[in-house]
Amino acid sequence: ERADPDGESDDDCWALVESAPDADRCELLEGSLLVSPPASAYHQFAGDELRGRLAAAVPPGLVAVTAIGVRLSSDTALVPDVVVFRHQAGTVLRGPVDAAETLLAVEIVSPSSKTMDRVAKPAKYAAAGIPNYWLLEIEDGDFGLTVFALAGQTYRQAERLVPGTPRRLAQPFPIELDVADVRLA
Repeated sequence: ERADPDGESDDDCWALVESAPDADRCELLEGSLLVSPPASAYHQFAGDELRGRLAAAVPPGLVAVTAIGVRLSSDTALVPDVVVFRHQAGTVLRGPVDAAETLLAVEIVSPSSKTMDRVAKPAKYAAAGIPNYWLLEIEDGDFGLTVFALAGQTYRQAERLVPGTPRRLAQPFPIELDVADVRLA
């Protein structure tokens, strides 16, 4: 537990998220509670499929999960759609994952989350030092995955994957991926 200058601990802030009203996703951004509507089935399918492909490729000591909280600072804990983080086998994880343990945050753009996923969240992830950020666009006209790598305190685009063109990515670990595999037919 860490204390901030206002006397609240990050555990107190995370308790706000855990006690929030029923919703698919509750996040804490600079001390403000954000509540998002439930994601569509299409959104969930894409996240589950992408997580499955990542989970099949992760080396020992890493795990890939969907919708887990990531603590970025004492007053900010966000919930990426897919997260890859360091995890020691046999340990029980309670509460959010620390940003320092997070290697990849993935956001899937929804109509209600465009600004958060394209601007606010990547800025916060970069400032927290998460080395890789992927943005999955699932709208019919722009389906694809943009891969970003941390460069200082910001992300730079490393690659853009489109359906039907398998690519081998080196980061955050070697994985061959065709984004057509995460598209709901």
